[in-house]
Amino acid sequence: MQQHTFTLWQLDKVHEVIARVREILRTYPATQIVCRVQLTFMWQEAANFLNAELKRAFPQALVVCLSQSMLWIPRDAEHTCAKLSFMLLRGSRVVPILAGPFGDPDCDGEAVGRQLGERLDELPDLVCAEVLPPAELFNQTGALLKSLSAGRGDLLLYGSGIGTGHYHREDYGYENGDRDLQVLVEPHDWPQFTDAAGNAVATRSGPRELLMIDGQLRVAEVLVLAFCGPQLKVHAEFTLGWTPVGREFEITRMTGRGRVVSIDGKAAVEIYRKYLNVEPRADFTYHILEFPLTVKRGDLVLARLPIVCYPDGSIYFSMDVHEHEKVRFAYGRAEDLLAHSRRCAQQLSGFMPQGMQLVICANRMLFLKDLFNEEVEYFSGVLPQANIYFGSSEIYCHHGQGGHLGSTLVAVGFREEDDDLTCLPTACHLVHKFEHPGVPQLAERLAFLLRAVT
Repeated sequence: MQQHTFTLWQLDKVHEVIARVREILRTYPATQIVCRVQLTFMWQEAANFLNAELKRAFPQALVVCLSQSMLWIPRDAEHTCAKLSFMLLRGSRVVPILAGPFGDPDCDGEAVGRQLGERLDELPDLVCAEVLPPAELFNQTGALLKSLSAGRGDLLLYGSGIGTGHYHREDYGYENGDRDLQVLVEPHDWPQFTDAAGNAVATRSGPRELLMIDGQLRVAEVLVLAFCGPQLKVHAEFTLGWTPVGREFEITRMTGRGRVVSIDGKAAVEIYRKYLNVEPRADFTYHILEFPLTVKRGDLVLARLPIVCYPDGSIYFSMDVHEHEKVRFAYGRAEDLLAHSRRCAQQLSGFMPQGMQLVICANRMLFLKDLFNEEVEYFSGVLPQANIYFGSSEIYCHHGQGGHLGSTLVAVGFREEDDDLTCLPTACHLVHKFEHPGVPQLAERLAFLLRAVT
């Protein structure tokens, strides 16, 4: 196995990438080529162009185009950024499995998980599966994973939601003209997708993710990439790094999936006002990123951040929370997050991976700021070709641990046992520094929190 990752700031540079991969294939013939195209903007034209050029050069390749969170790209960026990661397999194989579409917000995540599980059970030599649910299923991803992992404890599941981090006002019962709704990222003009005949593709509320497989647009569908092969070995690590602190609160009332009306019998936003001195305003979410709420599922602590606050004091989570569930604030220190990531990278180093996929929550970048590159370098030091995907949530399930995570880093290493060749250092990771203006520093928030809880 070999992996080679490239970053494009100009789409026509794809021809240089193709020439480089052709050169590699002359000395390293692969039985399957898996090309992953990650776009930071939902531009179907860009996906169409890249897919066409890649399929023309490598007709037998599996080409998967998907959007990733736009939060890591500066708002004034004028470039189309695309990341291309080529996984060259010798004997192992990757099988795409789809379920959906899911335009109904009340769809049953458990049923989706059972459907996908039945398809996976048909595959011999299944080793692990990357799960990529659309935005329409974010609230149901926890239920999907519970069903999918049931009876398959030895199967490693990892992945991320493929939403962009943008949301529609009408998704939460508001008209476009209602300016009271506070959204993590300001709404923008949404693209219109078209099918092969040029006809508009209807979606419930406009596209919130882009997914294309071998040139075929897939709307509101779950993609699972199944990794198979008797010689394929995988090793996965994940880390949160935030520590729960203070008293427990109870979610006392919810409406629908994800919308929390009250906590401890009071409007949900009140705990942020009392304990963090944060008012429900336009930049509400940016002021609470350092202190996610946490829930405990079994022995595992999961982070949960609201992405929307409403004028009535309720808040919305894109990840699963439940009525009467107990939550606590958590605090993080950059030193702790980096120490945990460094240990994960050391564990992967001993595995000697030939391919690596990193799934990183954009909140870690917002929190670590300039130190974020240091976290990435721990893993690129193990494998320079490691591919980074910025999703809208993180997925890890193995041996009964994990679920639908948040604010987490998941790292998965791959290796084919019969292949002793190493990869060439061709990766290029270009990550911009990001610091939202006007956000108080951690020390100030932490001091206020500790005064409030003691």
